[in-house]
Amino acid sequence: MNSTDAGADVQPASDANPSAPFLRDFTAFLKHPFLALGPRSRGDDQRGRGTEFEATLGGSCRGVSVEPLKPDRFGVATLADGDVLVYAASVLTQRLNAGQDLHPPITASPNEILRTLGKPTDGRHHTLLAASFERLATTNVRFALLRVRHSAGQHNHSPQNFAYAGPGFSLIEWWERPPRGSRAPWRFRLPTWLVSEIESKQILKIEPSLLQRRGLERRVAGWARAYLGQRSSWEIDIAQVYRLAGALTAPRQFRHELRALVARQPIHSVTLVFDPTQQKLRVTHENALIRASIDGPSLGTEHPAEGEPFDIPEEELRALLAHRT
Repeated sequence: MNSTDAGADVQPASDANPSAPFLRDFTAFLKHPFLALGPRSRGDDQRGRGTEFEATLGGSCRGVSVEPLKPDRFGVATLADGDVLVYAASVLTQRLNAGQDLHPPITASPNEILRTLGKPTDGRHHTLLAASFERLATTNVRFALLRVRHSAGQHNHSPQNFAYAGPGFSLIEWWERPPRGSRAPWRFRLPTWLVSEIESKQILKIEPSLLQRRGLERRVAGWARAYLGQRSSWEIDIAQVYRLAGALTAPRQFRHELRALVARQPIHSVTLVFDPTQQKLRVTHENALIRASIDGPSLGTEHPAEGEPFDIPEEELRALLAHRT
């Protein structure tokens, strides 16, 4: 396959409009901590040997281990590095919709990738993009074959109780770029398990604004996108928030950041509530709050189909929004 043929497969990425609505992300990455919130701070040994969690992939729940292959050089890939995977998922979704083969490598210039992601195309961002590729290529993912059995009296609630086999898979199977000064495109390929996620349509549309968020704010915004399409509200234990967020900071600092996030309410149409009594974080869609004020104090568990509005007169809707505290 020559680069001309490959370039034709990524035609949508040449659109320089960063608000293009075709962006996609993997459902698994929106829900689970395959990617760390941010880089490790100096002296911070949290997640120094990676992390383990349970994830739903291919319709089944599996144990997942994520660890850096070169921790001294790169560390695990972060949410910001995951923008590369958003680009790849978007391009391969275009191929899927066009009935094309998903397995040939993706070929694109760094400027195409950066423009599609709504980022500057200067030399500094080229360097940051290359570093993202390196971390993605050296972040190793392994899937558990089975859950370890425990004898009577032992607890089996930890996600570490899995048995793994084999070397695992990187988040990017391989990538290559031309020598410095060359204008030839970069080439890379996703691992088979991610291509399979796209083939089974385990991807979601995302707003370009999601890529402008960082750290915990982006993680929670991703949870809202992944979970609030099927329900009006979603809640999670605070202890699980820390584990599923992929945080590299100490638990005390993380809780402080979480409370600050709830106080800011930075996610449009989504309300965050920290329940100190039940020690839970509740993520609620704006429509659910409106519906609750009409039907009564309790929130329903169902959410209308994506794109289908609640049956509320426009005048009443505006009045409710105007009087919300």
